[in-house]
Amino acid sequence: MTLFDLRLKLANNKIMFPNPMRHMSSHLLPSRFLVIYAKIPRALIIFLYCALFSSVQRATGDDTATNTSEGINNSRLFGYVELANNILEDGYSQTNHSFGVISEVGFLKEQFRAGIRGNNVFFPNEASHLTLQPYLGIIAHFDEQTKIFVEYEHRMYYSESRRNAGKVTVGFDMNDYSFRHQSLDNWWGLHIPKSRFAAHYRARWNFSNLYSDFVVGYNAVGEVNTPNFFDFAVNVNKKSGNIRYFFEVVGLSQVVPYIANSSPLSYRVGAAVRF
Repeated sequence: MTLFDLRLKLANNKIMFPNPMRHMSSHLLPSRFLVIYAKIPRALIIFLYCALFSSVQRATGDDTATNTSEGINNSRLFGYVELANNILEDGYSQTNHSFGVISEVGFLKEQFRAGIRGNNVFFPNEASHLTLQPYLGIIAHFDEQTKIFVEYEHRMYYSESRRNAGKVTVGFDMNDYSFRHQSLDNWWGLHIPKSRFAAHYRARWNFSNLYSDFVVGYNAVGEVNTPNFFDFAVNVNKKSGNIRYFFEVVGLSQVVPYIANSSPLSYRVGAAVRF
């Protein structure tokens, strides 16, 4: 009798062999716990790690995270308002290449941050003109210029609930370099998941409070008929107090044909204030 014949006979007779791992797990850990653990998102595991790291910092008296620009040891409100000729996300216009307003208000308490963002939108043949994005995040500071954070954002579109989506961002910042991984569960209301890996570098000029940002992102779309694509952005910023003036050029390596607000090359000009 061959091994194949033996397996077939055992299958027909429905003979079950005990699984030692399953047997051990059922004794050491409840099966309900194992099911729950298997469903924990990776982002949540990182989120809990950041919380643990932050707690250890405070418990051991590690003061390397104090006196940062975000006021990690102070509770405060913060806000942001931006006016521009266009609102772009991953290279695609949210306002059909027309005027846009972005605003944000939030609360920061030690390593925890929560708030709500909002901006106007315009999509052809759709009723939605507004999106609101409440979010919750946690930040772990390693020193004044280095941090890791996890943020969950829930997007809500007025009168167009099919566009509602959840977004998880995991980021790492070190000096003038930033790295992001973003997971979106409903891209453009198509119920298609999308992941974006992005790298950012800030070049500081030596005069007039000028600096430039260079961003490149790789977008992996979870649908076989939709191509993956790169987006890139280059800008020039001038800061005057709390006001920032900017000019930005944004491009796409490939335009998805069934998205109306797409263009291989776009630009943004505007001003923003942070308080």
